[in-house]
Amino acid sequence: EMGRRFLAGEHLYAGGLHYPYTPPAALSFAPLSLVPPGVGLALRYAVSIVALWLTLRMLRALVGRRHRLDPSAVCAVEALTLVLASQYIVRDLDDGGPHLQLVAMLVAGIFCVARGQAVLGATWFGLATVLKAPVGLMLPFLLWKRQWKVAAMAVAAAVLWTVLPMAWMG
Repeated sequence: EMGRRFLAGEHLYAGGLHYPYTPPAALSFAPLSLVPPGVGLALRYAVSIVALWLTLRMLRALVGRRHRLDPSAVCAVEALTLVLASQYIVRDLDDGGPHLQLVAMLVAGIFCVARGQAVLGATWFGLATVLKAPVGLMLPFLLWKRQWKVAAMAVAAAVLWTVLPMAWMG
């Protein structure tokens, strides 16, 4: 409904719609409002599964930069991770997998920063922060790790992602 309202230019919270997400979240839901609800949920589900797969791939690449990885050990660790996290993964998928997508965004930010792509990493951190505010705890972590430039760019990215819906909605 938020995505539909966003595309229609309607007030997002009118008529008692109590949805605790910000206008950038409505922007992210907008493409899903163009298809029937069942198709939209299936798309979110598929994107979440891909996000989980990408998260594991990026983590493997991050660890592999410093250590030579035994492929069978990597598969065993990934399988164990999936087994131990399965109840949380299934619970998240019941809701369309938003947290799997957020984790993928955070890991993508870390992955980009580790590869020297600070602007892209900060963009991922900013997007994840505006989609779900508690993810913003990543910003103090960046300050603690003395990643001043990345933290400042992540705040700037969060501000830009926050005002982006105004270009459409006014």
